[in-house]
Amino acid sequence: MKKLLFIITLIATSSYATSQNLHLYGGSDYTEYLGCLDCSRFDSKSIWNAFGDYGSSFSNTSIWNDLNNYGDDNNPLSPWNTVSNKAPKIVDDAGKFQGYLTANP
Repeated sequence: MKKLLFIITLIATSSYATSQNLHLYGGSDYTEYLGCLDCSRFDSKSIWNAFGDYGSSFSNTSIWNDLNNYGDDNNPLSPWNTVSNKAPKIVDDAGKFQGYLTANP
């Protein structure tokens, strides 16, 4: 529940214009696509789609899978790691960097 609240707060407090979608990229070189942050839960690329590659708690490319690099809060590539400096980055549709999805204050 804390993870969900964190992301909802991030989206709700963002001053970003809604004309473009926000996407997550992870990995040590930020080349692995991790899904769309603010797409509809019905979109196959959405992190909110529990049946898609990016929203499933069983997928290797999902931040919701506690057993992979991106869902394990002890892994430095995870947004849930409070001391990570390699959390997924957020980019818009044009590829412009918008920030990081991280629990690291």
